[in-house]
Amino acid sequence: MPKEEKTEREELIDDLIDENDLPEDTEVPLDDIEIETLINNSNEIMPRRVEYFNRIKNEKRAFNAYIKPMSHGKHTSLQNLVRKNKTKTMVDEVLKRYLFNSKGEQLSPDQIEELDAGLAESIYEEIRFISGLFRDKGQELIVKEIVKND
Repeated sequence: MPKEEKTEREELIDDLIDENDLPEDTEVPLDDIEIETLINNSNEIMPRRVEYFNRIKNEKRAFNAYIKPMSHGKHTSLQNLVRKNKTKTMVDEVLKRYLFNSKGEQLSPDQIEELDAGLAESIYEEIRFISGLFRDKGQELIVKEIVKND
């Protein structure tokens, strides 16, 4: 039986395996490995470039944020805290715990309040994204209430 020729993609994968000394028996194609999934289980602070819209200057801007992923359990407990205490917002509570400066220190509530509204929301969404939290139960409840009242 003649040996099948490798496709260009398979040759590239073989070259990458050789270059990076990955084990030959790697069964998952390299392009199927999700970097975000690998990060999800991490507790390390990581820099992320967050783009947001500055409403005052009417322009799109970028900000380097130092954030940490949160677990589903922590997200749920924060949602419960916000529901019980109407003076707190989910964005503020998440940023207090998961936004850091470049030295790895948590930002103070005053520093968080000084952030542009669009920036705070964008950082919150980025934290949710790297944490794998794509459903927002708070938003779902609000939508149910709106739909029920119509």
